[in-house]
Amino acid sequence: MKLTQDQTCQAINIAVNGHIALRQVRSGKLSAWKGSSAANAARNAVFCARLARYGMEGPSSIFEGKMATNGDYMICRSLTKPLPTNGEMHTAIFAALKLRPWIPDINQIASVHVATTDIGLRIHCDSEVW
Repeated sequence: MKLTQDQTCQAINIAVNGHIALRQVRSGKLSAWKGSSAANAARNAVFCARLARYGMEGPSSIFEGKMATNGDYMICRSLTKPLPTNGEMHTAIFAALKLRPWIPDINQIASVHVATTDIGLRIHCDSEVW
């Protein structure tokens, strides 16, 4: 959208303050909103960028302001999802990728056992399995 650095900062300030998609949408009784919450957050982010392009300002220092933990740069401690899977599986996948060079013949592996948390089990396993 060819925003300046300041306009981009304002767009992020506006979008994050009022339009984030919370994890709650994926827990408990699932609703139709589960499939729409991320798209809605993205739509709102585009709208916020347009507002910022025309001079709208948002709350300052959204990531590192005095309401952030210890006033430090929280954005530096945030992560994006690097793999196309649910976040709870990332550690197991990273472990497998690290181990792969040590395994001469992958066909020799009879089974793989992955330990997970209760939430990981509930999210990834069919209730019939456990």
